Amino acid sequence: MKQENAQMKVIYTICLLVRGTAKGREICLGRKKRGFLVGRLNGSGGKVLPGEDVEDCAKRETWEEFKVEILKMKKFGEINFFDPGLTHQCHVFVVTKWRGEPSETEEMNPAWYAVATIPFEEMNRADKFWVTPILEGRKIKADFYYENLDDLGEVTRKNVRIVNSFE
Repeated sequence: MKQENAQMKVIYTICLLVRGTAKGREICLGRKKRGFLVGRLNGSGGKVLPGEDVEDCAKRETWEEFKVEILKMKKFGEINFFDPGLTHQCHVFVVTKWRGEPSETEEMNPAWYAVATIPFEEMNRADKFWVTPILEGRKIKADFYYENLDDLGEVTRKNVRIVNSFE
C-alpha cells in the first residue's frame, strides 16, 4: 500500500442520471467525444477544480457535458482507480431530478439505456463492478488497480465494499 500513498491523487466526480419510465428504469450515459476514455460510455463528471467542492463540481460538469441542471442528487460511491503513478479518486452521485433534457455537447453525446441492459462492454471495464450496486441503492467504497494506463485495460485487482456512510 505504500506505493499507492506515494502516488499523485486527483479528485473527480461521476454523475449517473436515473429516471423511471413506463418501460422501467433508465440511466443516461454519454459517449465521450474527446479526452480520456474517448469513444466509451460514461456518466457525466470530471476533475474538481481548486476551491470547488465535489457537489459543485458534479453540478458544473453535468451542465458542461449534458446541458442539464442538477436539482437533486445523492452520493452513493467513493472509488479509487489506481493507475501507474496516479490515483483517480471519484465521488459518485445518483441524480434523480434535473432541469432540461440531456443533449449533445463538444464533450459527450448522451443517450438513455435501460438499467436492466446497460452496455458495460462499451464502458470502462471496472464499471460493471460498481454501477450495479449503486443503482440498487447501495453505497460503496471501491478500489480498482490497473497496469495499463493507455486504455484502462484489465483490472488487475479490485475491492468493492458496501458501506453505511462515507465518514
